[in-house]
Amino acid sequence: MVHRFHRIAGIAVLTAVAVLPLVDPVPAVAAEAGPVARTAVAGPSPSSGPRLMFRGDGQQPVEQGDEFRITVLDMPAGWDEVSVTSPALVEPVRLVPRAEGATDSDPDRYQAGATVRMDVDPGTYSLVATSHGRVVTSAELKVSPYGPARIGRFGVWQEETVLGDPVRPGSRVNVLLGDAHPLPGEDVLVAKSPAFKRDVKIRRDGPEDPACKCDDGSILFTGHTTLRDDLPVGTYPLTVTSHNGRETHTTRISVAGEPVTPSRSWALWGVPAVLAVLCGAGIVLRLRLRRKNTGTA
Repeated sequence: MVHRFHRIAGIAVLTAVAVLPLVDPVPAVAAEAGPVARTAVAGPSPSSGPRLMFRGDGQQPVEQGDEFRITVLDMPAGWDEVSVTSPALVEPVRLVPRAEGATDSDPDRYQAGATVRMDVDPGTYSLVATSHGRVVTSAELKVSPYGPARIGRFGVWQEETVLGDPVRPGSRVNVLLGDAHPLPGEDVLVAKSPAFKRDVKIRRDGPEDPACKCDDGSILFTGHTTLRDDLPVGTYPLTVTSHNGRETHTTRISVAGEPVTPSRSWALWGVPAVLAVLCGAGIVLRLRLRRKNTGTA
């Protein structure tokens, strides 16, 4: 009997030893998870100090001649002005608080506008912000080459036609080029065509500009010239070079119809009128000379 009891007790001990590793130690895991849960809640990160904000947070390049806005953020309380300078800028940018006690500058003030020099080489330049002679922060400004022209309307037209319509040989035409991305400071271009009697200068905001206006946002270069009167019917190239000679734009002029001939009214009435004026002037001169001689005598 005793032997059987010891045998059963031994089997129970072996079973307990075999099953014990399979039991999930829940309390231990919970105890370990506690500190992880507490450290997962992060508080607000402290400010890293003043910084400059501009054009895509400084990641987007600016073009030569481009204009953009600069803002300074996280300035200490009581600041009154910051000056931002760079070899790439035309002039320093002056920043002031958005409001009394504000830590950020006002980006809408006209002084916050910066202009990139046209003669600066593409590359990366430093923007340095100083306040009363002390450097408060800096940033990198990436300058890219000035972008290409974006030509919209281009061709010749007359008062009674629309741009691109056929024109008659010998007719007087307006020349138009619309560029949505013209080179700053380039105000005069030259239009050339074998259909013209001579090359023509087209000017930004020229006299023909009001008649060409539309809402496409482009800058217009306009001028006028006369077509040769001996042109056969056909199409002729019209070429304009822009962006300091780096870009050439070409379109076609369509010529059709009879040549425009000068009016014969000038030949019939103009010459006699001129002769009559000259004769009248001669008679007046003779009368004055006669009176002068009579008075002397």
